Amino acid sequence: MSKNLSVLIPVHEPSDELVAVHEETVAELETLGLEFEILYLLGTLASAPADQVRALQEKDPERVRVLQFGTTAGQSAVISAGFAEAEGEILITIPPCFEVEASALGRLVEAVQQRADLAFAPRGAREPGGGRLQSRLFNRIVSWAAGTEFSDVTTDTRAMRRRVMDEIPLYGEFHRYLPVLADRSGFNVEEVPAQE
Repeated sequence: MSKNLSVLIPVHEPSDELVAVHEETVAELETLGLEFEILYLLGTLASAPADQVRALQEKDPERVRVLQFGTTAGQSAVISAGFAEAEGEILITIPPCFEVEASALGRLVEAVQQRADLAFAPRGAREPGGGRLQSRLFNRIVSWAAGTEFSDVTTDTRAMRRRVMDEIPLYGEFHRYLPVLADRSGFNVEEVPAQE
């Protein structure tokens, strides 16, 4: 059966929050009434969380897939490979740790279904505290340089139409700047509040 949504979760290092992120993500997506899949993208250094991810796949083999990369690959390459494997019409990326509340996923999907080509949620209260000030300053500089008014262009929590990824090649560290790249390419990009 064709999927409406594909959620990609790159895992390059151990995360104590991985299982909780998975459970909250599934619970939120189930409220949407859409067919979805979750693709875990495991880098070669991710042997520790591989067991956790495989256990999640065993519990839900119809919706959870695991892509393991045999060579050291950068995150942009891993994400691009994940997009190529994804079945969904709407593609979602989230990190394996809590950056935003899972409820933001529903708002992102709604924005893409109704009007946006790409929607993203800025990191909020759940963002790890150590780098908040540095992150905000960096995002202001990037937004200013790009001519946008986005508050968090480097968030990993995004939803987009498949055609965005078909038209924007990712390499290097460009995955971090998808909202800016999409905006500069003429796509309708929307920043959705992380919390209601």
